[in-house]
Amino acid sequence: MGVSQRQAQDQRVSEKPGQKSTIYSSSFLLYAGIAAVLAGYAAWPSKSNPLYSAIFLSYPLPPKFDSGPTQYGKGPKDLIFVAFYTLVLFAARDFVREYLARAIANSWGVTDKAKQTKFIQQLWQAIYFGFIAVFGLCVMKRTPVWFFHMPGLFDGFPHETHDAPFKVFYLVHSANWVQQALVTFLVLEKARKDNVVMSTHHVIALSAIPLIYKAHMTHFALALIIPHDISDSLLAFGKCISYADPSSTIAVPYFALFVCSWIYFRHFIGSITFWTLLTKYKPAITHAYHWENEQWKAATLHGVVVALFGALQLLNIYWLYLILRIAAKAVSGEKPKDERESDEEEEDEKED
Repeated sequence: MGVSQRQAQDQRVSEKPGQKSTIYSSSFLLYAGIAAVLAGYAAWPSKSNPLYSAIFLSYPLPPKFDSGPTQYGKGPKDLIFVAFYTLVLFAARDFVREYLARAIANSWGVTDKAKQTKFIQQLWQAIYFGFIAVFGLCVMKRTPVWFFHMPGLFDGFPHETHDAPFKVFYLVHSANWVQQALVTFLVLEKARKDNVVMSTHHVIALSAIPLIYKAHMTHFALALIIPHDISDSLLAFGKCISYADPSSTIAVPYFALFVCSWIYFRHFIGSITFWTLLTKYKPAITHAYHWENEQWKAATLHGVVVALFGALQLLNIYWLYLILRIAAKAVSGEKPKDERESDEEEEDEKED
């Protein structure tokens, strides 16, 4: 089937009766839900309004120092904040994909429906992870962990309070992982070949992030999250380049840059962080784990976090194996391709 024929067929498929109206209805409900929360707070702009905790940070505390920033504690209301910003991220994802990424795809000549869909998905990932990585580095610069200074992981431990930028970064990113998990588990996007692996990754993230937060080990989270954000942003943008023009002169050097960044951030920095967690973190004298008594150094907690972090590193090794296979094929002259994409997507590319 020729490209023009397949595009015409894709167009007919995309225009199934009621499909567009369903998409528009979902978007309307999404934006309407956010507007309702904002309007509900605007009608009663008070900290006593239950919607306050959805929009603003809860648990403000006096600064640690006279001239220092306001600190924020932790509590159940943080879940309300995460829930609302999960909705906000869904709305941002919808807006970027439908009104920004699609226009960019057309301007870059990505008109094939299958490739355009993938381009739009990846451009949203590139924009979000690029933004949150820069934000995370700004937050990290205000801490003793700046640029992965591992001894700083223990400064001020346990980290029971944070300034506003730190807490916003952590909770918004938590909302992103909830959103990512919902996209995967509800199959809101075409499932990839490694869907089981990706689902496992989401389960690990959704387990580790609240546990580390509750256990006041959030400096470790910076050293864990930011390297993933940087490599995820580079990966997504590289795939956009591939979908737009695989033969582009910048495709190969960009892919080489991506591979080096992946190895540095996910494996070099990741291994140092894991080794520091494994060997330098000192469990409390007691081996009992009591949430109520704030005994965060208990051996049980240490073992659980090490196990989750170790599982994440194993997934990164698996993905590195796939990346190196792609690199080997590129060196041998074959067309590099993400092996995680579905069989249906492979058939689309063969028909090109």
